[in-house]
Amino acid sequence: MPSFTSKIKPFTVENRERDRFDVEVFGFDLTLAPEGKTVVKVVLDSNHNFWKELSTNPEKYSLEKQKVADLLDEKLEKRFPTFKNKIEYVDVVTAISVEHWTGSYHGYQAWGAPKEYDAIVRKNGVSKTLPGLKNFYMVGQWAGGAIGLNTVCLMGRNLVKGLCKKDNRKFKTSNS
Repeated sequence: MPSFTSKIKPFTVENRERDRFDVEVFGFDLTLAPEGKTVVKVVLDSNHNFWKELSTNPEKYSLEKQKVADLLDEKLEKRFPTFKNKIEYVDVVTAISVEHWTGSYHGYQAWGAPKEYDAIVRKNGVSKTLPGLKNFYMVGQWAGGAIGLNTVCLMGRNLVKGLCKKDNRKFKTSNS
């Protein structure tokens, strides 16, 4: 994935001074946007409590999201002239957005296991079954060491594929 490092003037988001942000350009995935266009993702670490408090006032919440979008657009415009003129859609996703749409605690993409289990989780994940529960299977960021929803989705697909094999059934997808 393309990346760059560029010195930028410090800026303030969530009442904290920042001196960097991550940019991901998804031009390699032609399924994300129409031909000749791409998705650009800007990532900043975030403070759940800041956004939670703002979310109690929808107008202030929306205004702050727009402020962040405008500020990052300005920063990207300095690095990529004409960037702002080419933006067709912006979505500022906060920790509250992620929490709402995924149910993830405080909007975290993933969080680590307690330190005493760290080596086990990193190598194999926790068991995908539980003793005493017949036909119970887990997928998730700890069960298999997955990070992110896309990896958890793949784990779920692979689980179903394995269950089909175990039951001598054909595994079918929408394309098969």
